[in-house]
Amino acid sequence: MSGLSDGGFILAFNSNIDAILRVSDELLESIRDTSIYPDLVQSMREGVGNEVSVDKETIKKLKEIFDTYHATRRIGGNAAIMAEVLSKLGVSPIILNRPAPSGGELVHFVFEFDLPSGGKERFIVNGGLEEEFVIDPAFVEDSIQEVDHMRGAIISGFHLLPDHGYSEKIDAVLDLIKRWKDKNPRLFIHCELGAFRSLIVAHELLTKIGGLLDSLGMNGEEFLALAESSGLEITPGVMIDRAGAVMDRYSLKRIVIHTEKFIVGLEQEGILAAFIRSLDFGAAVAAAYITKGEFPDLDEVLKVLHGIAPSQKAVVEGGGNLIAVTCGVYPVKSLKQAVGRGDVFTAGYVLGMVSNHPQNFVD
Repeated sequence: MSGLSDGGFILAFNSNIDAILRVSDELLESIRDTSIYPDLVQSMREGVGNEVSVDKETIKKLKEIFDTYHATRRIGGNAAIMAEVLSKLGVSPIILNRPAPSGGELVHFVFEFDLPSGGKERFIVNGGLEEEFVIDPAFVEDSIQEVDHMRGAIISGFHLLPDHGYSEKIDAVLDLIKRWKDKNPRLFIHCELGAFRSLIVAHELLTKIGGLLDSLGMNGEEFLALAESSGLEITPGVMIDRAGAVMDRYSLKRIVIHTEKFIVGLEQEGILAAFIRSLDFGAAVAAAYITKGEFPDLDEVLKVLHGIAPSQKAVVEGGGNLIAVTCGVYPVKSLKQAVGRGDVFTAGYVLGMVSNHPQNFVD
């Protein structure tokens, strides 16, 4: 795959600092009298991650606890994580939306726990959604000024939109990506969704921006919720069967659904071989990440591509204006990190798309 570092990326909108502690009996005892204790225990029993919002008093107590236990601090948030992945893969420059909330830096308190099957999951606590989705005016100015030299943009964090005032924020995003496209029609824009509390917000978002996107991505559970099919088994057949209607509803060119066992992609226009290669590259980046436990560089990704066979060969279905592709993932012998796998896959996939499509290169 050539040209991986030719041209930059725009990453928006959610970035924060993660304060991370590994769960222990002592730590659990220290938060027993807080509102998050039952939810954290339930997440650990079920072996699933979760994110909750709490009041300022709880945040104050968590800050004291995390300081006492000397929590590790890392960059967090979908946009910031994907920016780190792309940087590690050699992409430069990167323009990242990093707003400064009124109360100082935005910190998420992360409880990391081990899974019986291997790997880790996270229970994340934030201080409310009012300042979770903020568009920095300096980022707007810089991204518009430099968009001519960019070849990709990944926008995410919309699941953090507040219950009130979200329409104005969506309109601001719509205006911004229109301005990006006006200056650089070749800019490849991918939107990565999360777990929305309200499908009303998701519907308004995609109704307004869907036609401007080159690609939309999410995991299997998030897709079933968007397709109003929650509870169905997550299989390639179910994903493909319902994806066409979602694409029509929101005027989407491509949709990508990533899971731990397979990846499904559908596109209405484009180069099929490039689409398959890009999905495969994203899967390889994710495999290198969960094996290493850290964001991989290109050499580490290439070792995966040349050293491990995917769980299945790409299967192509359909024809005409809509093609569906099911790709395998790269099975790994040891799992050091599972948290963030979707963001890592997405960064690799989008980088693959702009690298595999000659029309997307900037001069």
